[in-house]
Amino acid sequence: MTHAKHRIELLAPAGDRESLQAALIAGADAVYLGGARFNARAGAANFDERGLRWARRVTRRLGRRMYVTFNTLLFDHEWAHVEADLDFLESLQPDAIIVQDLGLLDTLRRRGSSIPRHLSTQGAWDGAGGAELLRDLGVERVILPRETPLEDIVQLVETTPFEIETFVHGAHCYSVSGRCHWSVHLGPRSGNRGTCAQPCRRLYESEGIAPRAAFSTKDLRLIARTRQLSDAGIAALKIEGRLKNARTIRRMVAAYRAVLDGTLAPAEVTDSLDLAFSREWCEGFLDGVPSDWQTRGSVGHLGLRVGEVLRPADSAGRVVIQADRSLKPGMGLSWNEPGGERDGRRGGVLVWTSGETGRVEARFRGTGPSTAGIVLYATASATQDDPAEGWNPDWDRVGVALTFDGNEGGFLRCQYDAEGARGTVASDAPLQRARGAGLESVLAERFQGLGDEYRVDRLDASRLEPGLFVPPSALKALRRGLVEAIETSPPAPSPSPAPATPPPDTEGARGDYSIRLYQPEHVEALLREPAPPLGWVVPIESARCPLPCGLSARVACWLPWARGPRACDELAPLLDALPDGEFLCFSWEALELARRFPRHRFCVDWTFNVSNVRAASVLASAGIGFDTGMEAPGALAGARRVVRVNPLVSVSRFPSSAHGPRTFRNDRGDVFHLRGLGAVEGLFMQRWPDRLPAGEGPLRVDLFVPPGEQVTELVRRVREWMAGDTSAPRDAGNMQDG
Repeated sequence: MTHAKHRIELLAPAGDRESLQAALIAGADAVYLGGARFNARAGAANFDERGLRWARRVTRRLGRRMYVTFNTLLFDHEWAHVEADLDFLESLQPDAIIVQDLGLLDTLRRRGSSIPRHLSTQGAWDGAGGAELLRDLGVERVILPRETPLEDIVQLVETTPFEIETFVHGAHCYSVSGRCHWSVHLGPRSGNRGTCAQPCRRLYESEGIAPRAAFSTKDLRLIARTRQLSDAGIAALKIEGRLKNARTIRRMVAAYRAVLDGTLAPAEVTDSLDLAFSREWCEGFLDGVPSDWQTRGSVGHLGLRVGEVLRPADSAGRVVIQADRSLKPGMGLSWNEPGGERDGRRGGVLVWTSGETGRVEARFRGTGPSTAGIVLYATASATQDDPAEGWNPDWDRVGVALTFDGNEGGFLRCQYDAEGARGTVASDAPLQRARGAGLESVLAERFQGLGDEYRVDRLDASRLEPGLFVPPSALKALRRGLVEAIETSPPAPSPSPAPATPPPDTEGARGDYSIRLYQPEHVEALLREPAPPLGWVVPIESARCPLPCGLSARVACWLPWARGPRACDELAPLLDALPDGEFLCFSWEALELARRFPRHRFCVDWTFNVSNVRAASVLASAGIGFDTGMEAPGALAGARRVVRVNPLVSVSRFPSSAHGPRTFRNDRGDVFHLRGLGAVEGLFMQRWPDRLPAGEGPLRVDLFVPPGEQVTELVRRVREWMAGDTSAPRDAGNMQDG
């Protein structure tokens, strides 16, 4: 799709009312926010029905756009709540709804919804395939994964039927968005359900190296690349941060607004961004795979570097600082203490300084930094700016239209329309002939002030017979009755809390099964072993090698993770040269490959997150096979169930060091192994499942062989377990796989 020159949209997060106000004041063209449930930031304050109506009101009043996130995986027992929430959104009419789940997209299509649809970055669509399907489901805009390089962005803008939106600022996930199950494998918190526990920010021991945040990524900051992105024809630049406070939101949005408008250069807003929120940052994947992507000093907010400790506190509590930037009492500073737990993060507030810059003596409230050489960062300015400064309270008020009518001897009637809440109230005394000026001359004054929440935008008394009056007490009573009527007008049903996920069955039918082998080096040895009932699923490179003589087992192949709009072109020569076969894919490339190679059969594996029957029916209609997503509470008709022995918990496009460690252990004793899977790094958790997935029908065992294990022995244990011994093998762990 070729786009004409346009004003690029600056899209800001809003986790609560104050953040939304801050974003709009700072110049955001649009905001995105979540309702009470089904959004990927459950930890934010978010917006109930009344809050969403307020947000819709103020964004319309200011001529800005509002997008509602509905971007979690959905389960079949939740559809009644989903439909109720969609009914409310249809009445609200946001400018778009942001969706991850294919079942929800299909539901919106079946409803004939008029709400524009944007595919969430959680959908992990990067142009490898499926554009026609998404277009048929009504998708108008795609929010690209943060891992998308500029050359792919340019190609997608020019060739796809969608508007393209991309992140420019905020946290990077270690995993490909929507393809991380790390958190849910460690406990009940799910990144795909909005409750990620952020295991990638924790400390890990690795092969003799002291505990460190081995998977903690630098933040994304593309403030210096906004002109390139705008020139590429991108529809929107998105700032991440619905869990950030309003002051941070205002600083971030104001910085990007100034650069986009050309009033400031990127270098001139760096300090403001550092002060707002500054994890170590990089430009991500824009120029290709980054080599320097891990945080070093802190996994959290660093702040703006202001100086270095020359001498720690003396007996009087005075610290000597070489201040590169101005220091003032009231400033919040942070630093890293050598040898501290986690990253040794400490902080304090300045209560006195001898000066502002240069060699400065200072006192902290509480304990200051302990040693010379510690770098100090400002995390809050001495004057805590009001993030809502400049907000006009009148923008918050509900606009009310009033129409008065009545004749002598009858009652004064007032019809009201308060942004969709409509009704009529009447006076408790009849209209009489006035001795002086009639009601038409005083109604505007008497009804202009309806309290803090309402504002009269229009008052029409043209249908009121002129020259009449009612007693002042009756007019006051009418005004009170009007406010009460507006406040009690029945709203649309309020969203209730999302229901708890019912526990899955503890045991599924064992049935026939196949085994997927992740590691090519084990294939030749295992293909000589007795085959599982439904055969093997081996890496595609194994299919290009001669198979052992006399092999009669059924063999399918899995394709390495493909990336970007050229992925299928790169795979095409290989698939064209192979005989008819079955191929297991990780993501969207399956749809494009199925279109190009109808003689082959293509499936998406469980990482595609098919978690409800509606999503399943979309893929089935497209002729694509699929696994039941690992977070789905039950089996899905037509899907293969999967048993994960040493499960894949995360797939990342961040590279590991060529000579770095490949095995890691957290503080709970869980062990993880890195393994290349084509264009991504797969992180596997060493764990044996304690049950089979619920349901009946065929199974597939996904098998990762940890370093040092005997592959034939591991497969023997799998066979015994699948044959009916429901207990986990000895010393294999007994944690639930899910």
